[in-house]
Amino acid sequence: MYRVTPDSASLSKKSNGNQTYLPNCVVRAGWKELIYMEWEIVGILAAIGTTSGFIPQIIRGIRTKRLDDVSPVMYIFLILGLSLWLSYGVHLKDVIIISANGVAIAFSVFILILRFKYMRQKITL
Repeated sequence: MYRVTPDSASLSKKSNGNQTYLPNCVVRAGWKELIYMEWEIVGILAAIGTTSGFIPQIIRGIRTKRLDDVSPVMYIFLILGLSLWLSYGVHLKDVIIISANGVAIAFSVFILILRFKYMRQKITL
């Protein structure tokens, strides 16, 4: 893997064997790992963005107690797809994929539970 350590003495980019000196840090094993780390950050931001997209629907559903416009079939297909992504993440041992899809599955199931709960309450009234 890669390791970034502080190095306040190096103020310019120099190369020394398998270490690359950058301003205020030392990256061991080269630029490929630094680029990988940047893509990992993009993955984390993408996971946060897509997973947090469920939160407004949950909040709206809890406030209005109406989710009859939510398609259960769409959420069932979504949960199926997210489950496949989750198993793919487990196969790769990728914590970002596993956690994002695990949380997204939980949010999706919660939305479906709320939908059926509120539909039942509407029928009994």
